[in-house]
This record gives sequence, C-alpha cells and structure tokens, in this order.
Amino acid sequence: DWSSDVCSSDLLCPALSSNIVHPVQVQTAPANQRYTSVNAIENKNLQLQARSITGATYTWQPSAGLSNAGIRTPVFNYTQQTEYRIRIATIEGCQVVDTLLVRIFKEADILVPEGFSPNGDGHNDLLIPRLVGISTLRFFRIYDRWGQLVFQTDVAGKGWDGLFKGVKQPFETYAWIAEGITVDGSTLKRSGSFLLLR
Repeated sequence: DWSSDVCSSDLLCPALSSNIVHPVQVQTAPANQRYTSVNAIENKNLQLQARSITGATYTWQPSAGLSNAGIRTPVFNYTQQTEYRIRIATIEGCQVVDTLLVRIFKEADILVPEGFSPNGDGHNDLLIPRLVGISTLRFFRIYDRWGQLVFQTDVAGKGWDGLFKGVKQPFETYAWIAEGITVDGSTLKRSGSFLLLR
C-alpha cells in the first residue's frame, strides 16, 4: 500500500491542526435615561414612547393607565400623575431602566413660566412653552416692551435663549402669545408676560 509509505514520513504528512480566529465584539450596556416629562390631559389618549433599541423587549412599570405595558409605544389614558420605569432588555442580554414622568392636567393648555434666566448655568436657560394636549404648535412669539418681535417658533420643545440678533436682551418684562391645535382639533390661543432675569 503506497499511501502508508508516503504518510510514514513526517515531512510528507505533517500533523493536522487548525486555528480558527473569530472576532468577538463586546457591547457596552446602554446607560439608563430619564426622559423629558410629558403632559397629558386626564382621560385622554396620549401615545408614550420609549427609546428604540433594535430587538429589545420592553416592560413598563407600573402598568396602570397603559394600553399595553409590554411594548415600546403604549397609549396612556389615566387620571393620576405617574412615573413609569421602563425596563429594556437588549438582544445582547443587557438591561437598562429608563424613567418617564407623565403629568396630568384637566384640559389642554399652553403654559409659559413667569420668568427665566438665560445665564448659561444650565438651569432655566431657555423659555420653552409647555404644551398640554396640543398636537400642533402654530406659533409661539415673544415681544419686547416696545412691541418688537424678538423670537418666534412653531416647533414644539424649542425655546428662546434671551438673544435677539445675537445680542443679549436686557432684564425686563416681555409679552408672549401662542396658538396651537388641540388633540381634539380645536384652536387654543394663550398669552401672557414673563420676566427675563440676568
């Protein structure tokens, strides 16, 4: 048998071995997050939303007031302010717990603080209208004491930083007006004043 002669030599048949290199990617667990609080009208539907993580499972606690506590985007309809803990399990096996506070109001409204201090300290640096039961912000406008328009937006969550044409505006009282469309489709108008503090 010629094969046994050939394989008897170590030079012709070296020991068989194999090396397999398989890169392993280590995933860092996402950090827990506190979401921006949302404003709801009691006994009115409001869709909530947790952050999106591909392939993750979601569990909202408590489940009170939610259409389904096991999905990323449950519908809230309740009469009490509730802080939810959202447990998110990723496909890699990591778990994070996010939180969301849902505040309750009796009716739709546009709320603006009576003062703000745009001094760059990270607290109260923007004047942002708080929308309750508003599906669309038509406008939010701010005027100085002479009636000059110094800021306007139609973007929910956007606010004034106290600048007009790149110049810090002085300590004084300013007027605001706002208009929005409620979740029921009606028009809501609000106005008021606030103090800019330096």
